[in-house]
Amino acid sequence: MHRIHWAAPAPTWIAAAAQANPADRATAIRRPMLLRFASDAFMQEYAAILDDDPERLAEIEARPGETWREYPGAPALPASDATLLATPVRRKLGAHFKRTAVGQLAQASFEAAKLMDVKKMSEETAAGRTPVLKLFQSSHQRFYLVAASLVCRFPGLPDHFVDPAKQERAWFVVRRLVPRSADVKTFDPSQADEHAFVTSDTGSTWVQVPAPATTGAPPVLVRGEEKLPMFGTPYIGRDGVARRLFAGLVPVSRREAYMGAPRDRPAAPSMGEGPAEAMGAFPEPVDSRVLMLIDDVIGPWRTLQAQVQNLNAMLSDPDTAKARAEHPDEPRNMALQMRDQTLHSSWLVLLDLAAYLRRYLPAVSAAIDIGTPAALTTDAERSLYTKLTQVTYFSGDPETAITLAQALVRFDLQYRTTLELGPTLLSKTTRAHFASLPRFAFAAIAWPDADKTQQDRFLERSAGPGPIAIKTAVEAALKERAPDASVPPPPATAQAAIPVDRTTRFVLRCVLDRPHCGAVAPPILSEPTEPFAMAAYFDPDAPARQIRISLPVDTSPAGLRRFQKGASFLISDVLCGQVSAVRKLTLGDLVLSVLPWPFHKDLPEPDVTPCQDGMVCSLSIPIVTLCALILLIIIVLLFNTFFFWLPWLISCFPLPLKAKEQA
Repeated sequence: MHRIHWAAPAPTWIAAAAQANPADRATAIRRPMLLRFASDAFMQEYAAILDDDPERLAEIEARPGETWREYPGAPALPASDATLLATPVRRKLGAHFKRTAVGQLAQASFEAAKLMDVKKMSEETAAGRTPVLKLFQSSHQRFYLVAASLVCRFPGLPDHFVDPAKQERAWFVVRRLVPRSADVKTFDPSQADEHAFVTSDTGSTWVQVPAPATTGAPPVLVRGEEKLPMFGTPYIGRDGVARRLFAGLVPVSRREAYMGAPRDRPAAPSMGEGPAEAMGAFPEPVDSRVLMLIDDVIGPWRTLQAQVQNLNAMLSDPDTAKARAEHPDEPRNMALQMRDQTLHSSWLVLLDLAAYLRRYLPAVSAAIDIGTPAALTTDAERSLYTKLTQVTYFSGDPETAITLAQALVRFDLQYRTTLELGPTLLSKTTRAHFASLPRFAFAAIAWPDADKTQQDRFLERSAGPGPIAIKTAVEAALKERAPDASVPPPPATAQAAIPVDRTTRFVLRCVLDRPHCGAVAPPILSEPTEPFAMAAYFDPDAPARQIRISLPVDTSPAGLRRFQKGASFLISDVLCGQVSAVRKLTLGDLVLSVLPWPFHKDLPEPDVTPCQDGMVCSLSIPIVTLCALILLIIIVLLFNTFFFWLPWLISCFPLPLKAKEQA
C-alpha cells in the first residue's frame, strides 16, 4: 500500500521549497497552515481565493504579534477584493487580477509587509521577546482555518481521495503542549509534551499522549480524543491540475473549556493540602463530591466564622471603647442582629450536611442516627464519626452541651419542617416560631461586657475540630467508598482552573481515519501546526467588534411613553414581600448603614410579609438601557476620582442629531 501524508497546502509548496535551510524547508512543506480571516464572510473569501489564485493563501496565513492596533503582515482580504474575486468570470490562475492595479498593489504591500514582519521578528528575538501567535475569538471578528493537503507519496504528490463509502474521514484534533519543567519562563516546543483533549460522559480531561515506541515512529491518537471536522474544497492548481484542500474551523471560542479541563491522573490531591501554586500549572481533578461539600457546608461554615470574627474584633477593639460607652445600645443591637443571622444560617447548614451524609456516606449517617459507630467498617468512617462527636457547643453550662452529631439528628428529623416551611428569616417578629430550636451555631459572638447576660449569650464552641478537619475526614471517607451506582452522580461542579500562564500553547494535528483497514493502516496524523495561544474573551490585545446601540432619542415623558414594555418578570409572593420591605428603606438609612463606628446605624429590621399574590412586572428595554448608561456614567465619574479610568472607558463625539429629527 502506498504511503499517504499530510502536507502544507499545495499552493505554498514553491515558497516552502525555496528556503535554504533543509530543516526549515521540510517543516514548511509538512506543517499544516493556519489561515486568518477578519470578516464574517470568511468562507466566501476562502472559496474566492481558491477559485481565483490559490497562491494568495500565504497572504492570509496567521502571523505572530497581532493586536487590535496592527497586524504584522498583509491584512486579510478586503471585502472589495472578495467581491472582485467572486465574479462569475473566472480568471484562470489569477493572471488577470495580478495585472490589475489592485492586484499589483496588493502584491507589493504583501511583499513589503512580509519584509517588515521578518525584520520585526528578528528584532524581537534579538531582544529576547519572541512574538506569540495568538488566535482570537469569533466575538472579536477573527476566524481561523487549519488547512492541509492529503497527498500520496508519488512523483508530483497527487491528492489522496478520501472515500466516504469506506468510512474514511478527515478531521483534526487539538493538542495542548505542557512544558516538562515547572520553571519554564519562555515556551520551547521541543521541551513540552503533547496532551490530548478526551471527552466522556463524566467530563473532559487532558491525557498525555504516549511517546512512540521507536524513534521516528508516527504520532498516535488517544482513545476518546475529541474529533473536529474538516471539509474538502476543490480548486485548480498552478499547473492546471484539479486538487482538493482540506480545512477545518479552529474552535477558539472553546478556550474556557480547554483551559478549565483538568489533567487526567490516578490520584487527586486534597484542595486543602497546600496553596494553588503547589498544584502546578496543570490542575488536578477533584472529586465532585468533595466540591459539593465545600460549596454547601464548609464554605458557608467558614464564612460565618469570618463574619463573626470581624464583629468580635470590632466589639473588643480598645480604640472604640469610648464610643461604645457613649452609645451602649449600638454594640448590643449589632451583636443581636449577627446572632440571629448566624443562628439561622447555621441551622440551614446543618440540614445540608445531614442531607450530604445521607446521600454520599449513608453508613456514617446511619451511625449518627443510632448513636454508635459499631456498624462502620472502615477506619476513615469511624474517624469521621469521632470528629463529628467532638465538635461540641454549649450555652454557659457545659452540662447542656450539644455535639455536631446530635445536632444533625435533631435538626434533620425534628426541625427540618420548621425551617423549610417557616418564615424565610429569623427576626424579632419570627423568633417565637423558632423558639423550640436549640441555639446551635457554627460561630460564637463575644458580647459586650455590659450586656453579658445569660439569655443574650451566644453558644460558645468549647472544643473540637474545625471545618477544615471535618472536610479532610469526609474526603478520606469518600476515597474508601466508590460512588454508589444506585445514587445519582453529583452535578457538574467547577474544577480548579488553569492559572494565568504565558507558556500555555496549543497545536493542531490533521487526521485521516480508515477504520476498515484496522491495525494494518492506523490513523495518519499530520505534523503539528505552529504552536499558538488562545485569546480570552477580554484579552487586552483582542480586536473589538464595532457595536452600536441606539438609545432613545426623545427622552421626554411624551417620547418615552411610545416604547413598549416588552420584558416581563414573574415575581412570587415571597419575593414580592421582600421587594415591598426594601422599598421602605430611605437614602438616609443606606448612608448610616455604611458609616463607621460610632455613626453606624444598622438598617431597620425588615418586616417581610409575603404578598397575597405574586406580581408580573413589565419593563421597557430601551428605557432600561438608558437608565443603565446614566448609572454607569455616575459610577465611573465617582471612581474616576481615585483610579482615573475615564480616558480608557468612554469616548464621546458630537453628532448633529436632534430629538425632533427622529420622525
